[in-house]
Amino acid sequence: MCSRRVHGKIVNRPHPDLKLTDILEGVEEFAKIFKGKLTTETMLVNDFNTNLDELRVIASFIRSLNPWKVYVAIPVRPPAETYVKPPTPEKLVEIYALFADKLGEDRVELLNLPEPPEFYVYGDPENWLLNLVSVHPMRLNHALIVLEKTVKDPESFIRRLAERCEISLVNFAGEEFIVRRFSR
Repeated sequence: MCSRRVHGKIVNRPHPDLKLTDILEGVEEFAKIFKGKLTTETMLVNDFNTNLDELRVIASFIRSLNPWKVYVAIPVRPPAETYVKPPTPEKLVEIYALFADKLGEDRVELLNLPEPPEFYVYGDPENWLLNLVSVHPMRLNHALIVLEKTVKDPESFIRRLAERCEISLVNFAGEEFIVRRFSR
């Protein structure tokens, strides 16, 4: 969620006919009638929606929804755009404190780490890896851990896929990730 129109258009890239105010009003209406446990997830991008004034607006809006759980997410994998960066660790602590103060510490959780590796390769290891990294990038070290159970030499296996231009290795936030390459 972005509370500023310009940031909302840059980050979310909505259809030109969609208006952020209408979307937010729809979210408010939904929250009023929904009988289940409402959960929100807010992606925070450094220098887009991480200044204190903007964060207060976001937290106030979320509080008005009376959610059961509030997830605060940051980019943890290589994004589509190179200008997308996660907030600094210091800023993340500040963000958590602000959200916990406004919404309750028991409701707020940070999504600031990628999930651990899947522990099983299903079917053909090549198809498994290519299908997985088609959906989202995977940490190289996670892939090596998982593949060592089914492939004789996981590093050579990954290198061959890179040489065939099936995947690329990308550095993001000091970690190496495997991403799917698609021909254009």
